[in-house]
Amino acid sequence: MSYAVMKNGAYISEPKGNIRWSPTHFQTAESLSASERVDFDLYLIKDEQPTLAATQKWDTPTYTISGTEVIRTWVAVDKTAEETAEATEALAATVRKERNSLLAATDWVVLRAKELGQTVPLDYYEYRGDLRQLPEQEGFPHTIIWPEEI
Repeated sequence: MSYAVMKNGAYISEPKGNIRWSPTHFQTAESLSASERVDFDLYLIKDEQPTLAATQKWDTPTYTISGTEVIRTWVAVDKTAEETAEATEALAATVRKERNSLLAATDWVVLRAKELGQTVPLDYYEYRGDLRQLPEQEGFPHTIIWPEEI
């Protein structure tokens, strides 16, 4: 559980561990009753977090006191064009790394076929071809249709 220290309706901090809530005792927030927490301006945090689009990031949340709780509402803002490009490239790199791992897992089939002077079995040939074509899919890297593993 997370708690927020609020003063005059404004967010101050999120305390961690044992804190001196009274002049004589160090206690965890969980050890206090709901009314004691309110007396110490301490509120249980309830998060409201919308789903982010690929072009958004989290900005500073807002905090609103509601009884013995505080509602932390996460605010989504648009990324800059540079941030969006960096995030897209990072996601593309992650997808390519996974794709390369799947290709490497089937390298033995290609090597074995060459060793025996045979062609690569059609299902492996098509699977590996589909993996290589992932970056050409519409929506890459945000939307990927992975080929069924063999």
